[in-house]
Amino acid sequence: MLELSAPVISNIVCFRYKPQGLNVEQVDELNRQIFQRTLMKTFGIFSDTTIKGRYTLRACNVNHRSRYEDFDWLVSEVKRIGGELVNE
Repeated sequence: MLELSAPVISNIVCFRYKPQGLNVEQVDELNRQIFQRTLMKTFGIFSDTTIKGRYTLRACNVNHRSRYEDFDWLVSEVKRIGGELVNE
């Protein structure tokens, strides 16, 4: 369900929520909606970007107080919100 959008070479991970059965444009729009809904709940580790013309979610760890749980929560939220949006 999650797909890496670029190799991870630093503290930045670019990824997409990508369920089966959606075309590329639908996946882009779905991830835009996920970003908007998740942005209201995050604390500065989450942003977005475009890679090779595709809308992508972006997580960056620059805070020395970040915990594994913070990123586990983010992944869980992306999956939860993505699932809700697909089922609407």
